[in-house]
Amino acid sequence: MIRALTAALLAAALTGCTGTESPERANTWYLLDADSSGAIVIGGTPLMIRGVDRSGRVAWEKPASDTPVVCEERCPAVHDTAPVAGSSAWQPTSDDSVALAMIPRQNDVQVRRYVREPSGWAFDESSAWTAATEFGCTAANRAAVILAMPSPTLRTKEGDRPIPELEAGSECAFNRDGAVIVQNDLRGSKVVTVSADGKLLTTKNFGVEARVRADARSDAVAVVSGGTATASTLTGEVLKRETGVDDARFDETGALVLVDRAGVVRWS
Repeated sequence: MIRALTAALLAAALTGCTGTESPERANTWYLLDADSSGAIVIGGTPLMIRGVDRSGRVAWEKPASDTPVVCEERCPAVHDTAPVAGSSAWQPTSDDSVALAMIPRQNDVQVRRYVREPSGWAFDESSAWTAATEFGCTAANRAAVILAMPSPTLRTKEGDRPIPELEAGSECAFNRDGAVIVQNDLRGSKVVTVSADGKLLTTKNFGVEARVRADARSDAVAVVSGGTATASTLTGEVLKRETGVDDARFDETGALVLVDRAGVVRWS
């Protein structure tokens, strides 16, 4: 979640999007947003936010701040105000067609689902929830979200189903057929994948922090941990593996966008 990550980096708290503590901070550069035209990354010392075009050229760079930063229509053009007033986190799908806005309140978080229309982001008035934390994600092709209730829970029209084997959530992402979820804490990291109806498909443990991504238009998911990005299907069939990687995410075409430890961005 874009603003939550930026704030955590600025505070040197680096504990994931929901406040769950990571066992080891393995990543130093992060992708805030990316598409097939460019990307926005954050990292380095001092902490900087950088816009990079598809050729890898740095189009702009500025000191990091606690202002949400996302791409304006096409990356690396920048939109540096919150997409939704009052939101503290913004969680879009990889194809940028649907997003969740997290709006903190005194004792909980209001979660709203937005759909991209030709005129901009429109609030889906039938899709608003109350959650325990800013953890969450939404599917692009169906009415499904995963939220902290307070443990990670899949919510669909058929009802609620707790995500198996997880007590808390740090990140999650939906692909076409299901979702990938990670819990990062001092004991390590656990990544699970589930089907569209919440059935457990795979479980994998890591000794360092893991980040998870998904391609909204295919069966692909990705896990970044310990400098390696692994793309696979929900059932665990490895599609590709890239090393020397700090962070990765899918763009709207399904390509994997990677940033390395020098802050260099490339498409795979």
